[in-house]
Amino acid sequence: MSNFSVDDEVVTTRVVRSGYSEDGPFICNEGVQGKVLEVDTSEWDGVSVELESGATWWFKPAQLVLKN
Repeated sequence: MSNFSVDDEVVTTRVVRSGYSEDGPFICNEGVQGKVLEVDTSEWDGVSVELESGATWWFKPAQLVLKN
């Protein structure tokens, strides 16, 4: 599923939109930083992140990378 852990600092890899096909409302731009709050390995979008804006969203692992 993912190699993320709670408290990891992450960055989004691309523009993120809601929905399975990512064709829903805009969530955030590429390059937005955040902190992992929870990882649910049974979900396809199982990485909960608090973004630097204060918003929280469930991301697919491919939408994130670890912050260097």
